[in-house]
Amino acid sequence: MAVLVVDDNDMDRYILCRQLDHLKIKQISQSSNQADALSLLKASISENGNIPHLILIDYYLGDTKGSECAKKVKALFEGGGMSCPLLVLMSSASIDELQGELASFDASLSKGTSIDDLSQKFQALLA
Repeated sequence: MAVLVVDDNDMDRYILCRQLDHLKIKQISQSSNQADALSLLKASISENGNIPHLILIDYYLGDTKGSECAKKVKALFEGGGMSCPLLVLMSSASIDELQGELASFDASLSKGTSIDDLSQKFQALLA
C-alpha cells in the first residue's frame, strides 16, 4: 500500500510516518506543502500511472488550507480518470472551521490520534 502524507509540520509528519510504518505501510511519501504534493503526484502519474492508495492532508497546510489542496488533487485525478481517498488531519482548533469543507475529503481524523484509530480509519476507507 502507498500513502502520501502532506503536512507542513516536520514533527507531525515524522509521528504520522512512524505510525504508518507501525501499521506495516512500506510506501510512504511525504510533502510539506501543496505545490510539492501536486508535483509528486504529477510525476508519479506520468512516470508509471500510479497514485497513492490514500492521501493524508493537514487542514492547516501553511501556504493554503487542506481543503484547497484536496480540490486540486481531485482535479488532477479526475483528469486522468483516477481517484484516491483523501483524509484530512485536523487539530481541535480546526474542527469548527472545517465543518463547511468536509465535502472536500472522504474522512477526517484528529492529529495525535491513536494507531488503532488510524488503522480503523484506513480499513474503512480502503474497504
